[in-house]
Amino acid sequence: MKATWKKRLSVLLGAALLISGLAACGSTGGGAPAGSSAPSGGDGDKVYKIAALIPGSINDGAWGTMGYNAAKAAAETCGAEFSYVETNSPADVLEAVEDYSARGYDLIFAHSNDYQDACERVAGQYPDTHYLVTSGRINTENITAMSNRAYEGAYLAGVIAAKTTTTGKVAYMGPQELPNIKESMIGFQQGAQDTDPSVEVVLTFVGSGTDVSKAKESTLALINNGVDIILVNANKAGEGCYAAGMENLGKVMMISANSSRFDDFPELMVAAQPNDYSPGVTAVLKDVMNGTFESGSYSMGVADGAIACVLSPYMEFSDDVTQAYEAAKQGITDGSIVVCRTEEELAAR
Repeated sequence: MKATWKKRLSVLLGAALLISGLAACGSTGGGAPAGSSAPSGGDGDKVYKIAALIPGSINDGAWGTMGYNAAKAAAETCGAEFSYVETNSPADVLEAVEDYSARGYDLIFAHSNDYQDACERVAGQYPDTHYLVTSGRINTENITAMSNRAYEGAYLAGVIAAKTTTTGKVAYMGPQELPNIKESMIGFQQGAQDTDPSVEVVLTFVGSGTDVSKAKESTLALINNGVDIILVNANKAGEGCYAAGMENLGKVMMISANSSRFDDFPELMVAAQPNDYSPGVTAVLKDVMNGTFESGSYSMGVADGAIACVLSPYMEFSDDVTQAYEAAKQGITDGSIVVCRTEEELAAR
């Protein structure tokens, strides 16, 4: 492959500065994360509250972790009270939406597009509560869809995959057939084919976001079929993909979606496609606090810093790889590259 292993130590430092965050959100109000005392806001008595509904686990290292971190960061930035619940069934979702609405939460962040029906059933009864649905399709007076343009990051991943494959076969492994996943698959396919039309792109689903064994089995099948670069976007099930990859070091490399897994698998990961919902959730919470909430107006991508795809810091890349990557990134940022979202758009180019 055109990427080679080298040893490197990395230290990740992070800090949440609540005082700076309060200034950034203005003086409309404030609170503190659940379990601690709430600071007084600029309006005196008003304590704003945000709740997050997370599918599966906040510790899955992927979609759930990303959503939890985004909501928590928004709460800390704006000095709001924060709560969350892990949901595993439609009944869990509806119960949580009803509960948080009845308790007067100002913003409910439903981190899955299939949670929008529960929000729509409840929202009319609670006009003072605002509902934010990840990758949703419903926009009403107090419900808004928010979409990070993950397909832009997937395009960059496709460029990297096409430039680093030695077999000419690359793949995207998704959880279930969800609209946002299919959009990202199209972006990945476009990025790879724009870079090298001869590359074969395999798009496949585990069928579950939690079935680790099935994900491993599916990944092994891809590897045995000659696929040597796989973008893994399968939530908790993705651990099965990584396990299969570690058993086949030298035959396959992977790109992690939604978060970086470089430190976990430094010899396996060629790139990562971090997906940061913090800017979007924070923007919505600010607008709720300021009275400027506008349904349907929240979409962020590469140019906003919400979406990226980054090369591994543990590997060395040829100039050919880095130049193609940088050119694609610049093209998406300046609009000269338009990333497709559907098979029809891709076929019509």
